[in-house]
Amino acid sequence: MLTRSACVLLQRTTSKEQQKRLVAAVLPSSFIKDHGAAVIENHLNVIEPVAADNKVVPPEMIAFLLNSPLLDQIFRCISGSVAVSAYEIEAMPLPDPELIIRMGKNEKLEMNHEQFEKVLLLLLGVRLPGLSQNRKI
Repeated sequence: MLTRSACVLLQRTTSKEQQKRLVAAVLPSSFIKDHGAAVIENHLNVIEPVAADNKVVPPEMIAFLLNSPLLDQIFRCISGSVAVSAYEIEAMPLPDPELIIRMGKNEKLEMNHEQFEKVLLLLLGVRLPGLSQNRKI
C-alpha cells in the first residue's frame, strides 16, 4: 500500500502474551515531504485522519490514544485472536473526535500516561470512585 499523507501505523499481528497488544506509531508528514510517499507492508494497519467540518484529529493524538493502557485493556476484552483488525478497532469505544482535538490543543501532549488515562476515562464517560468528574476538557 502506498500512502502520501501522515498517518498512524498500528501493528496488525500480536500475541495475547505481548505486554501491549495495541502498538501504534506516527508516520510523520516530514517523512512524506522528504520522500514523496511511503510503502506500507501488510503487517501494519494504516489509520489516516479524516477531516470533518475542516477539523482533523492529529495523527499524534490518535497514536497517543491507541497506545494508552486503557484502550489496550478494552481491546483485549473484545479480541480473542492474534489479529488487530480494523473491525475490532472500529468496535472500540472512542472519545468524540472534537474532544480529542480540543484536548490535543489544550494539553499539547505534555501529560503523562497516568494523567491521560484519567482524562480518557472522563471522555469515555467512565465513573470511578475518587475520580473528579468535573474537569472541563
